[in-house]
Amino acid sequence: MRLLLCSVSLCLALGACGPSLPGDAGSAGAGGKQDPSGRGGAGGLAGSGGAGGRALPPPPGASGAGVGGGMGTGGGPTCGAETFRVEPPPPPSVLVVFDKSGSMAQRMVAGATMWQIMRTAMKSIVMNLQGQMRFGLQLFPGDPGCGTGGQVDVAVAENAFAAITQKLDATEAAGGTPTRLAMRTARAYMAGLAVPPRGKKAILLLTDGEPNCHWDGPCVCPTGFSPSPSGTSCCRNGACTYFCNGGDQLDVAGAASELSASAGAQTPVYVIGMAAGLEDSLNRLAQAGGAPRSPGPPYYYEATSASSLEAAMTAIAKQIVPCEFTLVRPPPARDDVILRVGGQVVPRDTADGWMLSSDGLKITLVGAACQQLQTLGQSADIQVTFNCPPVGIEAPQGAVDDRR
Repeated sequence: MRLLLCSVSLCLALGACGPSLPGDAGSAGAGGKQDPSGRGGAGGLAGSGGAGGRALPPPPGASGAGVGGGMGTGGGPTCGAETFRVEPPPPPSVLVVFDKSGSMAQRMVAGATMWQIMRTAMKSIVMNLQGQMRFGLQLFPGDPGCGTGGQVDVAVAENAFAAITQKLDATEAAGGTPTRLAMRTARAYMAGLAVPPRGKKAILLLTDGEPNCHWDGPCVCPTGFSPSPSGTSCCRNGACTYFCNGGDQLDVAGAASELSASAGAQTPVYVIGMAAGLEDSLNRLAQAGGAPRSPGPPYYYEATSASSLEAAMTAIAKQIVPCEFTLVRPPPARDDVILRVGGQVVPRDTADGWMLSSDGLKITLVGAACQQLQTLGQSADIQVTFNCPPVGIEAPQGAVDDRR
């Protein structure tokens, strides 16, 4: 018996390996005539080649000791060994909606305001994660009162660190907490944002206070002040420093409705609470946003220091940055698939490696392997190899796709 050996590299070089699969049989050789003396007759002619198959033996009695038809020729052998390079999924588009209300300037921690602490932390986070996400920025309120300006401050884009840093450094905390209006602006912006095919969208809402700036009826301002064009603040000489009707009416329900509408439009909202004592309101917002922390409660991510904000952003990034891709067909030998990321073989492991879905169409990286893929971002070199299946199993045709 002949032993056939095949390496993956050889399979790729030749396009196939291993014994040929049965194809259309060649025609049998013509049997020889028996010699009267009892000697073996002349061997029959070899059969013509089939499509990669073996010639059938001559019919019984068609020859004496003659040799029947030989192995068919033609029709290439087949195998399943193929390696495909997979492009990483596109980075998600994330809009940071950042509360800069006056309370952020009033709370002090180790000699610095909460605004100064969180502003510095956010710049560091964007710098570290911009290879994994496309960032944008919206600060609220947009004036010292309850306005929002109706537009984002930094458009969502790749490598937005410099633009976001410039905006944050030029901003000080002041005003109310018009979460409802800020989220309405953010939702409209994200709805119109063009993203790469299969790209995800998300909003990060960072706030330290309950939504307010809500009132019924027209804006009423103190003597000497007039309503702003948006009707949300009271202004004098171009400076908006007062809220309409006091501006302190709570608006948790209104803000929650805007978060819910965003989630319904396939843009989930992750809520990060930067203050203690507001659990009820923050939990309500987080659940309405469609991306509650798990396990909860709390359903929002707590961040009352630079380190806890970084931890919250890291946890959210694990959910936003994808660690899976889809195959156009299942591998022929599901137990003989090799996944490489950055040239390194990733173990098939349910804790820190990768898993294949029950239908064989989705590969999901978990644990340390997922973190490695997220860190590499768009520079990740991902390769999948379907090794040779057992003889008799049809080899795959086509390629691997990262469509979701």
